Amino acid sequence: MSIPQPEPANSPQKAEGDIYTYIADRFREGRTAEDVHKLLVANGYPESSATSLIEEVIDGPAEQESSRPGRQKFRKGRDQSARLQEEMASLEGDMIRAAGQKNMIYGACWCIGGLAVTLLSLAAASGPGGGRFIMAWGAIIFGAIQFFKGAAQAGNKS
Repeated sequence: MSIPQPEPANSPQKAEGDIYTYIADRFREGRTAEDVHKLLVANGYPESSATSLIEEVIDGPAEQESSRPGRQKFRKGRDQSARLQEEMASLEGDMIRAAGQKNMIYGACWCIGGLAVTLLSLAAASGPGGGRFIMAWGAIIFGAIQFFKGAAQAGNKS
């Protein structure tokens, strides 16, 4: 088989498959990339063109980019990135649930504390001396809101 010659810049090109077939056949014969490169240069192909042609044959056509080593590394990196994003989302969900549990505890403490202050002052005011009592409604309402906010966070599944 003769080597397809490079076409002058102003002439219509032959089918590109000719040179690729020639290079692939040389590899099938057991020749090295260096040997094929020397053959191409000896037959008029510029060094850079010969190198590019050999690399294209070794890497495969552009349509099969998924088989290229660089593409595989990219795909592997993209898969690892997706896995890390899933792990981060899971950790974020765990952190939100932990914060929800903490909010429930603090909310319950505020609400119970507010109720305790109210009931103790009411008991003191209801005694024989009478008097005023403290209604700690701020602590009670704040605690209830924080408790239910924490319950919503703790029940979050994401």
